[in-house]
Amino acid sequence: MRSLMTLVPLIPCSLVVAACGGSDAFTPVTTGKNLKVAALTAEEDCMVCVPTVLEEVLGRQTPSELKAGILSVELLRTPFDTEPHVLLQSDTPVETDLVAGATFVDVDVGSIPPGTYPLMRVTLSNTRFTVGATAHVPFSGGDHAGDLAVDYALSDYDDAELGPRAQGEYHADFDAPEFRMPLDSSQPVNWPAPYPGAVVDTSGGQYRVTFLSPEAVNVNHNMPQAVDVGVTFHIDDSFAWGEREGGVNELGTFDLSPNPLEGEMPVSLGISGFSIQVLAVAGEPVNGGEEEPAAGEEPAAGEEPAGP
Repeated sequence: MRSLMTLVPLIPCSLVVAACGGSDAFTPVTTGKNLKVAALTAEEDCMVCVPTVLEEVLGRQTPSELKAGILSVELLRTPFDTEPHVLLQSDTPVETDLVAGATFVDVDVGSIPPGTYPLMRVTLSNTRFTVGATAHVPFSGGDHAGDLAVDYALSDYDDAELGPRAQGEYHADFDAPEFRMPLDSSQPVNWPAPYPGAVVDTSGGQYRVTFLSPEAVNVNHNMPQAVDVGVTFHIDDSFAWGEREGGVNELGTFDLSPNPLEGEMPVSLGISGFSIQVLAVAGEPVNGGEEEPAAGEEPAAGEEPAGP
């Protein structure tokens, strides 16, 4: 994975919405202007997302549905910010639909310490998605075309349904009209590769995506701005597997078999790429407050000159 060092030259419990981070104490205020972070409707045009090193031996498929669990969202001042501001932190993953899109952070900007935040870090717990597959089961009627529902642990976490999970574990259920089969296994979390504007870190049992925003989030309590941050978790070709030719296997189809020597091994069980955009409306003073005139400006009529 690419180190955050490469980003430096580019920079000039229960569910908790935290007002923390930063070395300077601050008093939260209510501005009426909110910062929202949303997963945008997934796009399928991320041409630079999928690595090509195994292009000729990988089969790929775009899931028909894909949801991700979010454990935390943080704003960072630098890649090495040791006290990032926590926008969201949850022991229970916040399930977010990456196909339909959904808002998963909505806080008043007055709860965020003033400053400039060019980076955002999102920690994901798992992905849940559905793809097409064919199961080859001689003892149960031969070939069965159906759907494979996969739940893949990207981080170590406790799941309400599956219990404690370790990074890389996946549970899948194959469902065809005439045949059903559960699958439990593990696959190292080594996907996706680095992308322009985002890096992935999977160390310490956590799957963290750090986004470098093309426009920094600026927080000013005197002139607050409503900020909308849109994150796209690209799902194009996000399910990939190593093609295994021969026998009943077909190229371009994910082939399942009770015999591990015959079935195909998943390579990517998640997301094919990342992108981010920041939109902000014009700032307005808090409570109609007035700003002091800038240096060199004359005070308005009726105002007292600023001075000690």
